[in-house]
Amino acid sequence: MSAVHLAPQATRDRAVTVKFVDSRIASRLRIARHEAGMSQEAVGKAIGLTFQQVQKYEKGSNRISPGKLAVLAQLYGKPISWFYQGLEDTTAATPPGLIELVLENRGGKRLLESYLAASPEDQVIAIDVVECLARRAARRMAQAAE
Repeated sequence: MSAVHLAPQATRDRAVTVKFVDSRIASRLRIARHEAGMSQEAVGKAIGLTFQQVQKYEKGSNRISPGKLAVLAQLYGKPISWFYQGLEDTTAATPPGLIELVLENRGGKRLLESYLAASPEDQVIAIDVVECLARRAARRMAQAAE
């Protein structure tokens, strides 16, 4: 059996993608725990881990196994797919004119430039923060409409 040799750029691109996915899942683990109202210590006790291990999963220091992810998803009341939300290619789903609208807005342009300058790990955090703010704004609008 012959080994597959990847070009250096392909290897770097794959490593960045894997790191991005790992960071995204780690961030989603933290969000799910907060939404469940649990401490890292409580989660650790519930699934037989130390709070330090839970912390490492949430920081992305340690990769989580599919089995542990399934256990945590059940504990948090989330489908496993929830941890992967936002990772699918959304280029085709971008509404026409959205990119132009973002670039025409001074704040949107600053946000995009800052996002692109950030590390892959920080990009994941930025996405989660902005999504959280958008959900909060949507809830407020829904409450105001009632």
